[in-house]
Amino acid sequence: MKKNYVFIILFLQAFLVEKGFSQADDLYYSPYSYYGLGDKIYNNSLRNRALGSIGIANSSPINIIMGNPASYADLKQTTFEFSGSYKLSSFITDTLKISRSNTAFDGINFGFPANKKFTLVLGLNPDTKSGYKVKQISDFIHENDTLKLLTIRSGDGGINKATLGLGIPFFKHKFNMGFNVHYYFGNISRYKETAFLQTGFINTLVRNRTNYNGFGYHFGVLYSDSIGKSKYRIGATYQTSLKLNTQQTLEYFDATPTAYGILYTPFDTIVSPKSQFNNPSILSFGIGMDNFNQFTWGLDFQYYDASKTLSNEPNTVFQKSYKIQAGLEWVPKFSEEGYWKKVAYRMGGYFHQSELKLFNQNINQMAFTFGMGLPFRRTLSRLNLYFELGQRGVTSQNLVKELYFSTGVGVTFNETWFIKRKLD
Repeated sequence: MKKNYVFIILFLQAFLVEKGFSQADDLYYSPYSYYGLGDKIYNNSLRNRALGSIGIANSSPINIIMGNPASYADLKQTTFEFSGSYKLSSFITDTLKISRSNTAFDGINFGFPANKKFTLVLGLNPDTKSGYKVKQISDFIHENDTLKLLTIRSGDGGINKATLGLGIPFFKHKFNMGFNVHYYFGNISRYKETAFLQTGFINTLVRNRTNYNGFGYHFGVLYSDSIGKSKYRIGATYQTSLKLNTQQTLEYFDATPTAYGILYTPFDTIVSPKSQFNNPSILSFGIGMDNFNQFTWGLDFQYYDASKTLSNEPNTVFQKSYKIQAGLEWVPKFSEEGYWKKVAYRMGGYFHQSELKLFNQNINQMAFTFGMGLPFRRTLSRLNLYFELGQRGVTSQNLVKELYFSTGVGVTFNETWFIKRKLD
């Protein structure tokens, strides 16, 4: 059979196949999550995601901004955030179009100013997600007969990270420093199932499960100064190269059709020696401004070099990557009476030239974001709504373009802790 089909495009046909060993209906799906550790999940709060995911040169007394740990030092109230999201995607080629959706819990973050000298932040969030399924039918020559061989490749899993962060102010909060210590853990499974369309042959499934764990470090600085009624900020962060310990386990199964589905019987397991997976370091810069909690805007730039990362896949290279993000928030009159005057209106967008390049095509991503922060009465806590319209990839060279709509709901709770009471 002439092999003129790109590996990714075959994934689209998988949705016409019965659910296999590894997949569930509501799992994360993306053809590009096949590569590396999967799709990167950015862990900014829904507030900042609605602002185009800015966060390098912004800080807040009532919101946790994970983009720059130096911003933690400006947190004035104990803050607890969590959220969930829904994503609907259409995958398009020159000849096909299918849709998939999934829901996800985005994680939790907890921050509190222990005293005037530092602020502590704890978090548990997803870092990457992988989910895809590929069907391919090819010819197999056996004793002068040409047989049809069905091959299904699929994958699932992802990496999570637990975060311990610290923000420290200097010079009356004009200059902040901070750092995050991340512990990464999780696993990603790759499956290859082969089945002959003719009867009388043994069908097999191979599962390659890789466990990951290791530490990563994220450092940030933030400088701010007031000009008139506005406060301007510049910030920078550096995330060290990520070195994860890995171990692969290969499991082999006989796949026997039954009246109730496929029966998988294990017959061999191979555990590989431990090794290491490396990701490049990331450098980010940003500028921002806020005006007495009425206007907030920011512009971020992120860069990392993945060109030294080797790929075993044909026509696949990794390259230098950058991301530009911008966002704006407006609160009409936070200090006045009237509920809708206290609502935060948010919008933003970003462009990402990813590290992935297939068949000499950049797999870029761009999106427009918007949202609202709805305050609870008589408190600074908010209900955050987030929406995103975006696209990734191209249809040229038999590749896949993804058009997607994402929305999320989250809550930010604020309380005042560690205040010494005084009696007259």
